[in-house]
Amino acid sequence: MKKIQLKIESLDNKVLALYIKFLIKVLCICQITPKVFYLPHIIKRFTFLKSPHVFKKSKEHFDIKKHRVIIICSFNLQKLKLFLINRPSAIKIKIIYKKRG
Repeated sequence: MKKIQLKIESLDNKVLALYIKFLIKVLCICQITPKVFYLPHIIKRFTFLKSPHVFKKSKEHFDIKKHRVIIICSFNLQKLKLFLINRPSAIKIKIIYKKRG
């Protein structure tokens, strides 16, 4: 058994919450107890000028928020493929393997 850390990121908070609920239910059915850690979200802000020549004060502001969650659990790597099949396209998953010692 290896300890696996899943780092899950998404720009949409609702999709991320639904996918985490799905993962937790599936892991509980497989009798695996996951540890879920919610990380602070990252905000990137952009400012664009509407008219660069005359009206310098007219600007548009945009935000991009990236929501992140880490799930730590231990199970076989073959079962990991089953979880990644139903992944939505809006979610990015990074897998980190650690041997138990």
